[in-house]
Amino acid sequence: MRARDHLGEQNVALDLAKREPETTIRAHNDFLTVMNHEMRTPMHAIIALYSLLQETELTAEQRLMVKTVLKSSNLLATLINDVLDLSRLEDRSLELDLRAFNLHSVFREVINLIRPIASVKKLFLPLNLVPDLPEYVVGDEKLLMQTILNVAGNAVKFFKKGSIYVSVSVAKLESLRDARAPGFSPMPSDNHFYLRVQVKDSGSGINPQDIPKLFSKFADRQSLASKNSCGKGFGLAISKRFFSLMEGHIWIESEGLGKGCTTTFLVKLGIAERPKMATKGLLVHLGYDVTAVGSSEECLRIFSHEHKVVFTDVGISGMDGCEVVSVLQDRFSARHQRPLITALTTNTDRATKDNYLRVGMDGVVLKPVSL
Repeated sequence: MRARDHLGEQNVALDLAKREPETTIRAHNDFLTVMNHEMRTPMHAIIALYSLLQETELTAEQRLMVKTVLKSSNLLATLINDVLDLSRLEDRSLELDLRAFNLHSVFREVINLIRPIASVKKLFLPLNLVPDLPEYVVGDEKLLMQTILNVAGNAVKFFKKGSIYVSVSVAKLESLRDARAPGFSPMPSDNHFYLRVQVKDSGSGINPQDIPKLFSKFADRQSLASKNSCGKGFGLAISKRFFSLMEGHIWIESEGLGKGCTTTFLVKLGIAERPKMATKGLLVHLGYDVTAVGSSEECLRIFSHEHKVVFTDVGISGMDGCEVVSVLQDRFSARHQRPLITALTTNTDRATKDNYLRVGMDGVVLKPVSL
């Protein structure tokens, strides 16, 4: 009976010991969630105020500084979102949001976001998309953009001079397997492929034995930052977990100090057909002159000052309406001079709508559109 009672006490103690870390994790994640939302409020205020400042009379130098602050603020907003995503990854509540999107546009948008920082540091930042790279794919666009931003942005942040090359291709079968990741077992098929992205710099490199530390959430920032240009820590730690969620893999290679550094990652994506443009017959019915185009590039090529409104279909195809906004903002010195830019989407998510408005769109119209 004493042994039975003792065993019962041990079971109770073990149960309490098991529940304690789970409670701690939940409390930790709840705290991160609250802080995440609290930090968003002043961050959005900064973005909004600088957006208003951008519409005032500024010198060319002032306009460049304001634009850089705006883009850097958006990068910081992304980092704030990363904190929440990390907590969701830890409690396994983060799920993939799979949909069709424009893969080329994602990379161009990321490069446009980090280019101002690279320009200030006089870094050469070319982007190479191979000719056979699918334009439209199926995957989690948000997570992919965040991982690209983390990896490429990390290289820019910790690199002082020279070049950072970003190359994007379809991974060949022989390059899919990596002996350093025995758990990564990619299986290509006819309806999906593995995206291969390399971010290569000509910087100071890193000691091979330090590479595993780069993916630690709380790596020794000073010791690693002083010895390499690849960056480290929070962004890479989140990215590694994102890649696991997306059935991908990331690794870093360096031949040693002074030999530069290359970060490579693979991500599984589905193959999507080029989407059909939404009909604009509704606008014709209302008496407007309408020009229909098949891509953002075509839109920007034929756009003239006679066009007063631009509708960009983003709900199904993920077309790069954000890039359209950015280019048109550069073409006009004041907001009231440029056309109204409106997103057409089936996505009712509030965060998605807020993102379109934050990048400079004037409105979001949900489909199907009634008269």
